[in-house]
Amino acid sequence: MHGAAGRVAGHRYWIAVVFFLLGMAPGFWVPILPNILKVRGLEWLIPIAFMAPPLASILSPLMFGASADQRISAEKLLGIL
Repeated sequence: MHGAAGRVAGHRYWIAVVFFLLGMAPGFWVPILPNILKVRGLEWLIPIAFMAPPLASILSPLMFGASADQRISAEKLLGIL
């Protein structure tokens, strides 16, 4: 069944399900990560383990955005999208 705008009826909340599944994986391992690192004797790694993902999420768009700007112009990309 397709709606008037070409959308599949009944799939209204698919993005909510996708974001839930994306957040579920870190939700499983992040709470127990400090315990695992302490047992293995890697307490010094705990601050680095919790600092790396936010830092990567800030820096990666800057790096990859700059390289993407060199390869394709923003106007072409918006035209494709």
